[in-house]
Amino acid sequence: MPNKVQRDTIWVYLAGQPIFVLTDPAGNEYVMQSYAQIVVPTLMYKDLPNLENELNLPPGWQYSTRTLTQELQMNSNGLATVVNDDFANSYQQLNP
Repeated sequence: MPNKVQRDTIWVYLAGQPIFVLTDPAGNEYVMQSYAQIVVPTLMYKDLPNLENELNLPPGWQYSTRTLTQELQMNSNGLATVVNDDFANSYQQLNP
């Protein structure tokens, strides 16, 4: 369930690096900000590209990985929409 969070942050993702994305049934994309070892203590960064095989997402939600061709900056501008998956990983909505 997406939540609104008041904050002023700029997340920078570098070109050539992978990003991990949740997509909701309406096509809104959420980019992973952090992964957690709360639910799965052994989860490591190297496991993230294959999480689609492990997550139990609600109907219509999808997990994907893609490599950026250019730098991505996500500015919250005072209000961010964030969501967590069932592993407690955190994502911010891209271009809300």
